[in-house]
Amino acid sequence: MRSRHVSFAAEFAFMVGLAFSASRPAMAEPYYSASAGTNGGFFQPPFSNMEQNVSSSYWYSQPGFPQNIKTAEAIAVARPGQVGVNAHAVSNYPTANQFESISHSAFASAQVALDDLIIVSESDPTQIGTVQGSFSVELSGSLGQNAVATGGTFNATGRARVQFNAELRFPTDFVGDPGVNAYALAGALDKSTTSSAPAAISSGFEFGQFLLENGFDGHELFSTAIHTLPVGRPFGAALLISVDAIVDGRAGGPPAASEFRYAEGAAGFANTLRFPLNIDVFSLPPGYTVHSVSGHIVSNRFSVPEPSTMPLLACGIGALIVHHRRRIGGLTALGKGGA
Repeated sequence: MRSRHVSFAAEFAFMVGLAFSASRPAMAEPYYSASAGTNGGFFQPPFSNMEQNVSSSYWYSQPGFPQNIKTAEAIAVARPGQVGVNAHAVSNYPTANQFESISHSAFASAQVALDDLIIVSESDPTQIGTVQGSFSVELSGSLGQNAVATGGTFNATGRARVQFNAELRFPTDFVGDPGVNAYALAGALDKSTTSSAPAAISSGFEFGQFLLENGFDGHELFSTAIHTLPVGRPFGAALLISVDAIVDGRAGGPPAASEFRYAEGAAGFANTLRFPLNIDVFSLPPGYTVHSVSGHIVSNRFSVPEPSTMPLLACGIGALIVHHRRRIGGLTALGKGGA
């Protein structure tokens, strides 16, 4: 795990749901939001002051060709100080049919916001003023994709994407540092693999470029630059993460055992976007600390809430797309495995 100080640009906004201010409800904080969707349905409970847990699943077998199957799962959880999401979509067509598209998708997003962060002077808890400091979040996860196309002329594509955003929010009369994204962290990663028939297989398990920097290794700490922060006055923070998994393609000839299509996309970020563990959430000068009851931050340290809904993220797709190999229709393709 490496720490990074990063700058952020508008090109990361390829997922519409990440505009915090546009979707922020008029309700007391903390608040939680989660949504999940597949071809089996879209589920998004109302914004709530309680933690959120939502899921969607999909299973389809082609009429007349029951061996041709599509499956998808999406899970999202929003909890104090952390959000987690998974999306997984698979199309396995060992007897491909040109009249049947293999395309479908899964997506999930989760958001949490709080408004009771407060920086205090340890020598004078009544102090009101400002201090110079930075804010950090921790991100863990992976993307994987698969594509297999044999026979015919059409391709198969597996794709997975993730985007996250974390920001601080201040009272309207607080005069902070200039800059649209001065108090925000954001990033995006989009990976895809296409197999062009009649090639045998094209697989991928990649982290690729993240935040315009190489080498995202699945677990990193992201930090803002040093900025002016309020002392003795409550302020807020919001975390949001969104993923989707997409498979696409079709066959190009009559049904035949030699015409095979397989596509898979998986985005596993269940564990998670959160305030960092075992280190300070804010980098502050000596003599200052920060607390948040709703964010589970005591003396500038975040503690993970007792697990009540998080175990759902561990089932099914929480441990997807690692270096386990599976036999599919006589061909070998990258598949599910342990974390």
